[in-house]
Amino acid sequence: METNPEGTVQTYIFLVDNQDIALNIVMSGYQALCLVQEDDGYYFSADSFIEEMRAIQFTGSCQYAYHYVASCTVKWVNDKLLTFFKDAGLDGKAGWQLLKEKEYLGKLDNQKEVEKLLEQYILRFERNPKEEPELSHFHLFDAKGNVKGVRNMEIVDYLVENVQFFVVGITPYYYEHGVFLEDHDGVRMKYRIQKLVYRDQVQSGVIKRIYNLLITQPKVYREAYELNKQPVRWINFKNGYYDPVTGEMLEHNPDYLTINQIPFPYYPEDCEQVLQGGENIKKYLALSLPNKEEQQIAEKNESREAVPRTGVEANTVVKDAGKAERKAITEKKTMIGKEKKLSIHEHLKKYVQLWA
Repeated sequence: METNPEGTVQTYIFLVDNQDIALNIVMSGYQALCLVQEDDGYYFSADSFIEEMRAIQFTGSCQYAYHYVASCTVKWVNDKLLTFFKDAGLDGKAGWQLLKEKEYLGKLDNQKEVEKLLEQYILRFERNPKEEPELSHFHLFDAKGNVKGVRNMEIVDYLVENVQFFVVGITPYYYEHGVFLEDHDGVRMKYRIQKLVYRDQVQSGVIKRIYNLLITQPKVYREAYELNKQPVRWINFKNGYYDPVTGEMLEHNPDYLTINQIPFPYYPEDCEQVLQGGENIKKYLALSLPNKEEQQIAEKNESREAVPRTGVEANTVVKDAGKAERKAITEKKTMIGKEKKLSIHEHLKKYVQLWA
């Protein structure tokens, strides 16, 4: 760690507790460090490795340029390593699933599989989001290289790490344009699963099994009280969060788990121009609500449109407007037969005069 790593691959150090696997990792062109149960003077134990890392901190080393993947088969060892990395400000990554129950990867004949496995792991963090994953990683092959099945949990792990979604009860919610939307019957998530499976392996039973595994993962499960964590005064529009106190538009952030959104953009700077001094509103009211008192009520409500309302306020306005409109319609129906019915020509003339 005296020099900076050369290339992205060399920035990842895989910490394992199997000497044969460590050797195969190194021979595949990646970096590995084997940790033993007790320090024997040749290999580090977890404790002696942590002591050594502490000793070289703030001494001009390049330890902050690396990513440390805790891939030991013993859980408490991984936990100890990850706790140290977090406390030291280093980038520690959980990799216990990477080599779990895969002792066969220590054989030289399986070096190609080791190389492919590590490549896929690194791509989880370094891949361009627009790139598609290598589908071979999600399938099982026989000795002749023929596909013999689908690796269900590999697909589940990939989706959990790379797709922004969560599950409430048994219903998934997917992220799109600043809001998490309910995925009815899991249609979108099932389609994502399908895209990771070779076409000749796509079967309803396979997709359903993987989907059932996916929505039962504790990591993606959320309770209702965990949703909508943004500040209560913020209003979620298509183009960002609007803060009515500061008048600022803020960028969307999926960490807030927002499930409510007003489905159009809002631009505070264009508010006055849109309203145009209330002339358009007055013309609309004169046409739809002939009663002057009802016009004043509706005009007052419309004048508040520049300030986004809470759900209760919005509902109140809608109810008021609806009540006024129903009353106007009732009055119009009552007058039928009492006034002379206007011809089409007279109606057109009336509207032209109004909008002129």
